[in-house]
Amino acid sequence: MAEKRKLILAPNLSKKSQYLRETFTIGQDWEIVTVEKCRSINDQEVFLCETGDIAPGGLGIIIPKKISPSTISTTSSNEERLQNKIENGKFGYLQEGDVIIAPVRVYQKKIAVVTKNATGFLFSSDFIVLRRKGGANLLDSFALFYSLIQDENIRILETLSSTGKSGYPKIKNKEDILNVELYKVNISEEELERKAMLYDEIYREILKLQNLKY
Repeated sequence: MAEKRKLILAPNLSKKSQYLRETFTIGQDWEIVTVEKCRSINDQEVFLCETGDIAPGGLGIIIPKKISPSTISTTSSNEERLQNKIENGKFGYLQEGDVIIAPVRVYQKKIAVVTKNATGFLFSSDFIVLRRKGGANLLDSFALFYSLIQDENIRILETLSSTGKSGYPKIKNKEDILNVELYKVNISEEELERKAMLYDEIYREILKLQNLKY
């Protein structure tokens, strides 16, 4: 079990993956969208994902916080802060295949793909959200994800950042990301399919574990 968990939680590029000198701009096939706002959770149990809730280092794993009327998975003050954000429309739903990027300190590579099991999470409106123009295609989403997390492309994205009030570099204008020229990564379709299944299974297990905990 431990060996399997290690495999799932530390996905790496296969040996078949390599840089192609072919370049692309995200705006060719993707657009910036906003979250579908949720202003009230009533008595529902919800899973919230802020920009800090993605595993760093290009792992691409979303680790949401569970909020429910009967249990508190974070501190009381933090839960109140999150409740206020929900009421103010700062969280919302995304669609399968959306690619999310934390705009602060992009060098941390907090980037992920929303799979089917993650569509029930509520995501912060602070995310840069990319949606495929021609409709969802999970393999294209993971192909974009693996291109984005490459060091060469991260350095390019860092040039879009400027220091904000927090003192950390942040991509302030989300639309800027659509026009920069990035390098494509070549990954086989079989590998992309395998990654898509693995990530969706991760979220299935996260939901299962969270429900067991409380």
